[in-house]
Amino acid sequence: MKKTGAKAPGRAPSASAGASSEWQQAVALHRAGRLDEAARLYERAIARDPRHGEAHSLLGLVALKQGDAARAADLLRRATELDPASVGAHANLAAAYKALGDRARALRSYETALSLNPAYVDGWIQAGHLLGELGQPRDALDRYDRALQIDAAHAGAWVGRGITLRRLGAYAQALACFDRVLARDPNRLDARHHRGAVLLELGRDADALAEFDTLLAARPDDGPAWSSRGFALMRLHRDAEAVAAVERAVAVAPHYPPAWVNCGTVMLAQCRYADARAAFERALALAPALVDARWNLANLDLLEGRFDAGWRGFEARWHSRHHETRRHATIPAWLGDASIDGARVLLWHEQGLGDTLQFCRFARDIAARGASPVLEVQPALKRLLSSSLPGIEVIETGAASDTTVAADSSDTTGASRSSSLSDATDMRKTQNANRAYDYAIPLMSLPLALGQTLASVPAEPAYLHADPALCADWAARLGPRSTRLRVGFAISGNSTHRNDANRSIALRAFAPILDRVDAVMLQKGLRDADAHALADYPNVRYIGDAIADFADTAAAIAQCDLVISADTSVAHLAGALGARVWVLVPANPDWRWQLGRDDTPWYASATLFRQTRTGDWGSVFERILRALDSLDAHRRSTPP
Repeated sequence: MKKTGAKAPGRAPSASAGASSEWQQAVALHRAGRLDEAARLYERAIARDPRHGEAHSLLGLVALKQGDAARAADLLRRATELDPASVGAHANLAAAYKALGDRARALRSYETALSLNPAYVDGWIQAGHLLGELGQPRDALDRYDRALQIDAAHAGAWVGRGITLRRLGAYAQALACFDRVLARDPNRLDARHHRGAVLLELGRDADALAEFDTLLAARPDDGPAWSSRGFALMRLHRDAEAVAAVERAVAVAPHYPPAWVNCGTVMLAQCRYADARAAFERALALAPALVDARWNLANLDLLEGRFDAGWRGFEARWHSRHHETRRHATIPAWLGDASIDGARVLLWHEQGLGDTLQFCRFARDIAARGASPVLEVQPALKRLLSSSLPGIEVIETGAASDTTVAADSSDTTGASRSSSLSDATDMRKTQNANRAYDYAIPLMSLPLALGQTLASVPAEPAYLHADPALCADWAARLGPRSTRLRVGFAISGNSTHRNDANRSIALRAFAPILDRVDAVMLQKGLRDADAHALADYPNVRYIGDAIADFADTAAAIAQCDLVISADTSVAHLAGALGARVWVLVPANPDWRWQLGRDDTPWYASATLFRQTRTGDWGSVFERILRALDSLDAHRRSTPP
């Protein structure tokens, strides 16, 4: 049996024994929902006895139910002063603070209520909700577990626990929580919605859709359910239905910000960029701090070449549960707000290998400002970048110590220190031999810190270089060239990438090209279907097993006339080497490939071959075949 030990926020009061008839009438009116009449009688009680704690508490509860959270908080604060042992007063004060958006004070009030009555189940659950909203999911889990120790079947505690486990990425455990709730009560619709959301996280899109459909059958105007249904349909490539679903979501729930985010996401997938922008901006108008809206709008800004706004919005990634954890948080951050002359600056990689290859170019800009940059990269890139970036110290992930230089060890705020930096410059220059750092910055924040615009992107012919000795080794491995073009291929990238279904391409789709060239498969590892298909193409040479790292890949690229790549790290590597590379770009591309152009400011040697319709690679390959004819004709007509 559930024991709360206190009135839950918003619950009507009971009349105490021996109360006056007027007090009993006030309580009866309150319980009947006749709040204005009850309030007048509570006010009369306070006028007769200004220290009447329960009258303050119940009048505050009326104000809260009537939407006046500020007045409610004033009354309930006074109630807790008059009766510090009242669990209900503290709990209702917490609800008032929560309504005011003051989560920290709400949490403190619930904790006070719980110290008075540790058996107050709803208090543990509400504390868990608040801790989750405050970004403390593990503490939230503890509060839900405390509630479940008291009432092991409490559906609200299990739902809260599942939501928190989802935030922590423990999707299987989260699913088990919702399954437990629904096994007892199949009509618990909030659990059904959250179960669908977890199924989306697990990639079980069809199962998720079934959950949302079940929910909507019971509650046809559920805006969040329509929104999630639209997202599931988008993932299932049921495009027209996805658009209809998100449009229904914002129609029935126009003040629900996540519905606008999902609407924008679906519109983005349909290449309806103006509609996507309007949706994200609407979400931000409703909830200016909504991370998903800021992040999606930043990517759209970058896609459309609005770099100034895009780089600023791109910082929202650090507040997203979908992004990796920020490393080196104890080293002061630098975002261009202070002089770095004489400073030792750690530049650390994030996201994928292609991102590191694209943004490592900016290490030289840091050096040009008088700093000593230390570039932390994935192990597969260390050998290549060490030999390609003279004067830049390159280390592997994990080799950097989160230590600041002795002169600045007391300053860990990341704030501008330009006033004191000049005095410490000489000292820093003598300390650069140790492993300490003055500042740290993730590679993909460098364009913001350096003020990069679309016009200022340094698209030089090449900023990375293959090692000559490795080139000679790979020339021998690949052997003499035939009369045909030698083309390196990379057809698929990271299978966990959010846009992998659109950017990776099956080997068999390349068949018309593979028959025309001497093909070298440059990527390490193949999807199962591609590995099986490889046997049907005897002129395709797979070298992935012989590639130790990207230094080898670079040397192999140097032996090719051309690289044809999906949106993978190999495309970035070829561009950084200045090798001729043709990049196959989906209709809704990653932001770095922008829109409406067949070149890119990032790589001077790259040509982009874009889909004109989502999923249509056939027309792209037709254009590539024509371009191959031109390239081959030019090669044959050019003296060696």
